[in-house]
Amino acid sequence: MATDVRLDDDPTESWVTIDGQVLNIAGSDLILSSTERRGTHGGQFRRALVHDTNDGLTVNFAHDYTGGVKINGASLNLKVVSQGQKSELPKAGNAGDLVLTRNVTSIEGGAVVGESFTLWLCTGSPAQTRRLNAAASWLPISTGEAVVGTSE
Repeated sequence: MATDVRLDDDPTESWVTIDGQVLNIAGSDLILSSTERRGTHGGQFRRALVHDTNDGLTVNFAHDYTGGVKINGASLNLKVVSQGQKSELPKAGNAGDLVLTRNVTSIEGGAVVGESFTLWLCTGSPAQTRRLNAAASWLPISTGEAVVGTSE
């Protein structure tokens, strides 16, 4: 497949069209900014996506978009932190982080006879120990009984 960059592709608006299978950005920040849609945030940047210093992908870096992030039709896949008989929560965490743990029950020989999942919410480090790099605190999120899906 050939690639192409077309400027002013739409005669009624200022468009840049990029045709290709992969858009490779050799940088850390993707900035989307529209002066007429800008809210009350007085910052210089509108960083939509940032390759952060923890080798993570951060959306709305530094809360640059005061209206927050809205995801329509989202499907979320949380990282499972462990797959053993004992799940361990990360020592580091920020208030609002979510972690899914999977606990497996197996019998001798390794056959899995049961599993359970727990969703955890990070409340950050306790205020009195925050400066000491203390471990994050996690709260389990209670859910109801499992329901079997029925729609295709």
